[in-house]
Amino acid sequence: MFERTLRIAIHTQGICDVQGLTKFAVKDFETVETLMEEGNRSRTVASTNMNSESSRSHAVFSLIITQEQYDPISEHTGQKVGSGP
Repeated sequence: MFERTLRIAIHTQGICDVQGLTKFAVKDFETVETLMEEGNRSRTVASTNMNSESSRSHAVFSLIITQEQYDPISEHTGQKVGSGP
């Protein structure tokens, strides 16, 4: 599922761009954990002189967390927007 080469570029403003990234929308921790375990299993492992199970790849997990709230008066569900100080 995750076996592919991703191109990572860091722009002059310090913004990291990953081309070919897979995104998943999840609603619970169990799904996040499953996806992280699956991605970790897909990493290439081989021996080196220093370590018999050295990782030959890198893994980057980026999480964007949003909170949805339900308003029983309007019966609307949506993301809460902060109003500031």
